[in-house]
Order: sequence, then structure tokens, then C-alpha cells
Amino acid sequence: MVFRPAAYEFPPSRGRRSFELKPDGALLEGRIGPTDRPLETQGTWELQDDRLVLRRGPSEAPRRMRIASVDDDQLIVEK
Repeated sequence: MVFRPAAYEFPPSRGRRSFELKPDGALLEGRIGPTDRPLETQGTWELQDDRLVLRRGPSEAPRRMRIASVDDDQLIVEK
């Protein structure tokens, strides 16, 4: 999966998965909700070796993605 900065000009779509990683470890994650409206959740993030770990809450399992590459214009992760 490829993630781009918020300023990147994407073509039109019905919705996209997104996340914002704050310097203090806070996470804002956006996704398409059950009614096709954007849904934003909060959580925390951390790096563990070459993995990005996203946590949305105590009732959900953490999401772990291996970082394949990263630069100023894109973050590429494996599911």
C-alpha cells in the first residue's frame, strides 16, 4: 500500500484510507464508514524495528505494517 502526504493531488474517488502520525505518538485515522461517509478514529502509533504499529483502542488488535520504503513523497508498506 502506498500513502502520500495530505497535500498530494489525488484523482477523484469515493473515499480513501488515510492516517496522520503526530510527533507525540498520536494517530488520526480516516476511512470510509458503514454509510460511505468519512469516519475518523484516534489512537496511537509507534515504530517497532521496520514495522509501523497503529493502535485504535483497547478492544481492537493493533495493526502492524512492515515499512518497505519511505521518502518525502510516499510511504510504502506491506500489509
